[in-house]
Amino acid sequence: IRHGGGICSGFLISETEIMTAHHCVKTLRPISIFLSPLATKTETKTDAKKFSAIVDRWDSDHDLAILKLTEKSSRPSLIIN
Repeated sequence: IRHGGGICSGFLISETEIMTAHHCVKTLRPISIFLSPLATKTETKTDAKKFSAIVDRWDSDHDLAILKLTEKSSRPSLIIN
């Protein structure tokens, strides 16, 4: 996620949602997301796919935001046990 002159990261929590820092997206419109593949022998960083997203919900006290992708991602999401 590009914000101003910097780049913010996030992680997939489902096939349509990304968690990131709220300060990265609170004034950013439109939001473009580039999902990079994990480093494997068959995929490279140049295989990143661009998605559009909207801010679905946020908590500015804890600097968290959930972005809703406009289409499903085929990338694996974070698994929390």
